Amino acid sequence: MNQDIRSQIETQTKELQEVHDSKEVTETEEIKDTVEGIKDELIPRALITATEQSKGKVRVGALVLDKKGMIIAKGCNSYTKTHPQQALAAFTVGKPKQIFLHAEIDTLVRCREDPHTILVCRLRPNGQVALAKPCSVCMSAIEKSGCKIVYYTTDAGGFENIEIGD
Repeated sequence: MNQDIRSQIETQTKELQEVHDSKEVTETEEIKDTVEGIKDELIPRALITATEQSKGKVRVGALVLDKKGMIIAKGCNSYTKTHPQQALAAFTVGKPKQIFLHAEIDTLVRCREDPHTILVCRLRPNGQVALAKPCSVCMSAIEKSGCKIVYYTTDAGGFENIEIGD
């Protein structure tokens, strides 16, 4: 990715994080509004993560936000790495062979604060955005983590969301 574009995206994201850091967000509806307002900034950030870190044909990147809408973790899928949390989630839902690290679980493992929202983006080999709806293994881990909202890319290039009840 062009260094100038990456730099611009990172600068804009940092500015947005500073704005959101100054606000006290406590309710799910407020965080949903916050994410709706900055989704256009988060999409490129997640795509950068998927592009730069993920190796393989299908590249998936994820970001985790806290209650204030700040990015607190990022991760990507891997065709060579695994993690005990990935294996546990796979075993829990009856898919013990899905041991290679998915972006959602990689991101949750890296998270050192309470996650509130997760955003997942997928890139096809040709660079087009694709459907990134979390699989049952990842949904199990996301629900267990305490996340309240999941945003994922669609084949049309937009976002869908899943709200997770308490």
